[in-house]
Amino acid sequence: MKCDAVVLAAGKGTRMFPFTDTLAKPALSLLDRPLLHYVFDFLRYNGVERVCVVVNYRADDVVAAAESYGKELPPVHPALPEWVPERLRLRFVRQGEPLGTGDALRSAERYLSEDFIVVNGDLLITKPVLMPPRSILVVNRDHNGEYGTPVIKNSVLTEIREKQPGNLINGGAYRLTDEVFQRLQDLKPSPRGEYEITDVLPSLGLRPVYIDSDHWLDVGRPWDILTASRRLMQYLTPRIDGSVEPGAHLHGRVHVAPDAVVRSGVYVKGPVYIGPGAVVGPNSYLRPYSVISSGARVGNAVEIKASVLQENAHVSHLSYVGDSVLGRSVNFGAGTITANLRFDDRKILGVSRKLGAFVGDRVKTGINVSLMPGVRIGAESWIFPSAVVYSDVPRGARVVGIYRGGAH
Repeated sequence: MKCDAVVLAAGKGTRMFPFTDTLAKPALSLLDRPLLHYVFDFLRYNGVERVCVVVNYRADDVVAAAESYGKELPPVHPALPEWVPERLRLRFVRQGEPLGTGDALRSAERYLSEDFIVVNGDLLITKPVLMPPRSILVVNRDHNGEYGTPVIKNSVLTEIREKQPGNLINGGAYRLTDEVFQRLQDLKPSPRGEYEITDVLPSLGLRPVYIDSDHWLDVGRPWDILTASRRLMQYLTPRIDGSVEPGAHLHGRVHVAPDAVVRSGVYVKGPVYIGPGAVVGPNSYLRPYSVISSGARVGNAVEIKASVLQENAHVSHLSYVGDSVLGRSVNFGAGTITANLRFDDRKILGVSRKLGAFVGDRVKTGINVSLMPGVRIGAESWIFPSAVVYSDVPRGARVVGIYRGGAH
């Protein structure tokens, strides 16, 4: 089988700590749907039916996410053209030692057709974008050097400037021909010892396809999960398929999935997503842009504000979760509070005035725990009762008292 597209999904995604310690980044959930599914949507927009997925780190996670695509219509996604296929034909290619995007592409060479799309496996593109032959996706957005800056002259890509501020971003998607492999043969490693596809793109005569930054997101850091969820909720289908008890109040665009339960005394202000089998209430408050994923639990006297609770996360009583992401099977003890605003009103982590905690899979907190703005808690850590966490916590730590670094 020759593929019409290749998805680069082999990287570890270390910037996404704590979530990628226990799950490959393309498999991270956005409204109960793997990030990889949204990448596949982009390929479907372009009529792709056969896809190679390059894997390495936690390859089984990526394979499972890919193979679940198309099995059911998700509650949230931009409208898809009717003519594209519901399912994709998939081939998985394992990259050996991870030596960069150019090396990842070379690992799939023998499986690709003469004309194909290359796309990073961590992109969220929420607008149908058609990639014509010999093209590069370019994002209209200012940045401070955290992205590559394409230089376009006479409507052709001539250079990609790395680590320099600019007003355009390399969008991480390209439509190429097999000519690229001739260029890759002569590619020299970058200063960090990797072979980068961006080093050969300027020699291929690519033309830009522009996209507005509101419809493109590089999901690279924990807080990007919040941004991605907020953007996807523009397409949220308001419907009630689960059970809503008398005395619950739902306002705005609220999606209650099958087998979910919203108990009496709950107040929901949409847009809010409540996934399959989730339980909310009694007497809890869900504020806009909150995501309660499948099997999650929000209990009595709990307030959730613009946060994401991943699969089977539990916040059962007397807690506040604001601008935060809780990983799979997290359990918050009674009175656990996420702080999301500094006294001096400065941006947290340089990102936002309001930013809460990012809590890895299977973390447990005791009663009356306080998590300060922007802290990241490594997977499988225990935060003991009355602890106050000011600094990032490594995976598997045991935290007692006031924590400013150095796990107990």
